Amino acid sequence: PVKFLESYLAVLSTGRLIANGRTFDAKDFDATQSYLKSSIKDLIKIFEEEIILIWTAFLTKKRIVVVSDDIKELLTVVRTIPLLVWHRQDWNQFNCGHSSMSSAAEINDLQEEAFYVAGFTDPRIKPQEALYDVLVDVPAQSVTVASHAQPDFMLGKFHQELTTWLVSSAENDQTDDQSIIKDLAIRTRNVLKGLEKLKVEDEDGNMNVTLANLQSRKLPPHMDKFLFNVASA
Repeated sequence: PVKFLESYLAVLSTGRLIANGRTFDAKDFDATQSYLKSSIKDLIKIFEEEIILIWTAFLTKKRIVVVSDDIKELLTVVRTIPLLVWHRQDWNQFNCGHSSMSSAAEINDLQEEAFYVAGFTDPRIKPQEALYDVLVDVPAQSVTVASHAQPDFMLGKFHQELTTWLVSSAENDQTDDQSIIKDLAIRTRNVLKGLEKLKVEDEDGNMNVTLANLQSRKLPPHMDKFLFNVASA
């Protein structure tokens, strides 16, 4: 047990382990491949139209709590959600895992994070809106936006069209997970490219996206606040 613990700590702290003449290096293993083992189609089928709330929350770096009494089901959903923002590719920025309501240390750690995807098997998390912006209830197949976060989830025509495409793609037997991930990444990148054109120069000569400028452009309803939240993230 001690030797095993030493090996575990070596990998955890340095990412490398040399034992029995062999070397293990974490850099040789692409963490993104573990996400691809999950099915984005299954995730969409579970939540259907409400999948757009999860996409919006993850894109704008909100605090997401996933709850299920089935640990396997819980971790599957937690590991699948990052596929919605595949364009980022920096998986180290995401705090995705399982937390316990019984652990004050884990709750304190969450409260120190700006955004995360945290899984809970304890239903006592549900009324604790201070710990999340969006609650993903897997058994109920529902997504709930916390009251304090609702102004950031006013969705418009763009979201409706994206929702329709996501749901129809998931139901299409001719469409696989890879194509949905790829097409969604392209659509998301197009949003980001559009933001670049909406930047204005501030007093210091820096180019930024401002809510005032977006509002002055008379964009479709709720699009200005959504784009500002994306830019802020």
